[in-house]
Amino acid sequence: MRPLAGVLALVLLPVPASAVPAGRSGELAGNSTPTGLAVSLDERFVAVSHRGEGGLTVYDRTSFLDGGTDLDVCDDASAVVFTSAPTVGARFYVGCGAGAVHHVTPDKSVYPATWATSPAIELNGGVGDVVSISWAPDDTLVHCVVNGEDRYGTWQVSVAEGTAGRALTGDALGAAKGGAMGEDGTPWIVVGEDRTLTFISRDVGYSTLGQSAVFPGIVDVAVSNARGLVYVADNVDDVLWTLPTTTVAAVATQHPA
Repeated sequence: MRPLAGVLALVLLPVPASAVPAGRSGELAGNSTPTGLAVSLDERFVAVSHRGEGGLTVYDRTSFLDGGTDLDVCDDASAVVFTSAPTVGARFYVGCGAGAVHHVTPDKSVYPATWATSPAIELNGGVGDVVSISWAPDDTLVHCVVNGEDRYGTWQVSVAEGTAGRALTGDALGAAKGGAMGEDGTPWIVVGEDRTLTFISRDVGYSTLGQSAVFPGIVDVAVSNARGLVYVADNVDDVLWTLPTTTVAAVATQHPA
């Protein structure tokens, strides 16, 4: 039995103010369901993709109390990621249906900032949902996973030019539900609906390293090149799994909640 003093100490410990939400900064338009979140490197802008009219809401941290700016990007956006390139500056790339991505670019010379939305950049012949967008700092490419009919494709988009091409030459069987990439840009992890992870190396072009074992209930995945680990959140076993970034066949380590 735990000593009473220990229990009282736990009860009386103060909660840091930073852990308590300071307040709501705005609401998403319509009957929207958030699908992704990205923060600019200077931490000024927070973008939320959502299943609703327009598809993207951007919040400016210098004027949070004014709420967000709803942008007309696409209906039912599925993912968003922040990118940056010397020639074009900061941008958010947004994944949509019909195999399309758009980028939105801020004009920070005016206040509040205004946003320019690109025409659709077509992937996969204009078919399927873009279920994941990944970018690594200083990378020149955005990497997208697009679901088609009974298979998914991997695509690359030039951050600066907005031009697209295939990453891996062929499609993979099955559907994908997400993806992740470490700060070094490799490996690129694709999360399958079959609850496995596909490891893609970018060391020399693109090559598939293999698939992981099945995880009971993948919720999300993150990659840390600094730690050399892939983190897998599992809502069936309520655990966090870790895998090395370099050895697909390795047995995952379980970290109970």
